[in-house]
Amino acid sequence: MLKDKKIVVCDYPSKYLFPPKGYGGIERWLWTVAKESVGLGMEVLILGPNWQYGLLPEAKHSPESIIDIAADAFLDKFGKFDFLVAGHEYWLDEELVNKFEKISDKCLTYQHASTPQYSKKIFDNKKHFLFCYSNQFCSMFKKQEPTKLLCASIGYDEDPIRRESEGYLISIGRLDKDKSPHYAVLAAEKLGMPIYIIGESVRESDYVKKYQDVFSLPHVRNLGVVFGKHKMEIIAKASCGVYTIDKNYNEPAAGTICEIIKSGVPLAGMTWAGNDAICEPFKLDDKFGFLESFDKESDSEDAVVDRLVKAIKKCLELDRGYIWKKGNALYDPRQLVEKMLVRSLN
Repeated sequence: MLKDKKIVVCDYPSKYLFPPKGYGGIERWLWTVAKESVGLGMEVLILGPNWQYGLLPEAKHSPESIIDIAADAFLDKFGKFDFLVAGHEYWLDEELVNKFEKISDKCLTYQHASTPQYSKKIFDNKKHFLFCYSNQFCSMFKKQEPTKLLCASIGYDEDPIRRESEGYLISIGRLDKDKSPHYAVLAAEKLGMPIYIIGESVRESDYVKKYQDVFSLPHVRNLGVVFGKHKMEIIAKASCGVYTIDKNYNEPAAGTICEIIKSGVPLAGMTWAGNDAICEPFKLDDKFGFLESFDKESDSEDAVVDRLVKAIKKCLELDRGYIWKKGNALYDPRQLVEKMLVRSLN
């Protein structure tokens, strides 16, 4: 159905290259869409100045930004496309939306943040399609009639690797309040296990200052931003991944979830909302790990840490081979990209 279809994948003003080294959820997703569309036999154009073109030589490329090139100039140079994929922010600009409609039959995006809350209905499920990861985000953007779809965002040279566990825990993500990795560090301390942290502070320096003593504990190994095969080796050798989140943060897609599960590593997770990103894999298969639900009003930091400890202990008994097999089937990036594109054709 998709073979020989044409798709243009746009970057947008960002400090990250495509694919990004480390962070950049939407950038990683756009890279994945471009890469897997090539694998589906489609004609792929990657458009914009931030792409590392040599990493996807099978795709056509052009350095113009979709913001700067006029619709007629685009059509003269490239012709009309079956699909256009871009960051959700672009749909706030009515001129861009009109441009999208001229150059592509179907226009798609994935909601990678809790903002913007669109002031009017933009996505019609005929020409424009919005995809969301969780029930929480589908509810938040209900007016846009989003389609629920798991998200597999991968970086360059970051295919999952299967290894035996080496007795440490792992936490991946920003060292900011939103992600609250201090919960994982304190749980590891109670367990007497080392914990590797992949990440750095991006938005909230006060958070790191507040928990500086916690992140300096002797069982903590702060790795900073790690990417590529080295990153996947570190994940694969962990005994358990620990997913943490602040009670007031809405996680849009949590690419770290699939990175851990696809590596065959069990996941101890926490949810405050009960319908957010971490809940999705556990609803589909509760053998991926153990999920703890917390009450924003009554659960203290100590209570959260104690229950995370219990969840991690149970995770250490799980079948890593099963998690590897089922996780890679569930978060298969090519199948997820294919599902997204086919959805827009129905």
